[in-house]
Amino acid sequence: MATSDATATAETSEVTGARGTRLRLWNAVMAVLHAIQGVAMVALAGSVLWPVTRTRYGFDPATETIAPETVTFVDANLPLLVAGFLFVSATAHTVVSTVRYDSYVDYLDRGMTSSEASASSDPKRAYVTASAANAAATPANGRPSPV
Repeated sequence: MATSDATATAETSEVTGARGTRLRLWNAVMAVLHAIQGVAMVALAGSVLWPVTRTRYGFDPATETIAPETVTFVDANLPLLVAGFLFVSATAHTVVSTVRYDSYVDYLDRGMTSSEASASSDPKRAYVTASAANAAATPANGRPSPV
């Protein structure tokens, strides 16, 4: 029985080690790919500006009424915004595959939950926590205070 337990432990550690190695490689490849996409997006981006508009009320002197009017708030260069997102993604993949890799793998091994996240994702635990907080906040007269 001890031999099978040792074999199972060895196989588990090999799978975890291989998984970790592939994750590091995957994140490194994604970092390079997103950086290349970002550079290509900047290089190919034209000077197309997309107007972002807002509506406000203005006085129309001809009819002497207040009417809604649409004005341009800002002109956004959409390709550069997309490239910015790709650069942020490349940076995140680089950080995850290098500096923060160990904490990333630990986070995944925990099932992508922390103690705070698991408390909020379990409805029963969240209800008990909220009930306890409400009970503590209820004054002696039994009526909750207005928020």
